[in-house]
Amino acid sequence: MITTCGNIVRLIKNDLDRFLLLLFNWIVLYPKKVLDEFL
Repeated sequence: MITTCGNIVRLIKNDLDRFLLLLFNWIVLYPKKVLDEFL
């Protein structure tokens, strides 16, 4: 039971890290790319 809970928490944390990385890419890198193409 405890190990299953720990695995779920670890999975959620990994997904959260991946999600935050994607979000960071969208917020920082995507506008920069658009600006580069625009300018």
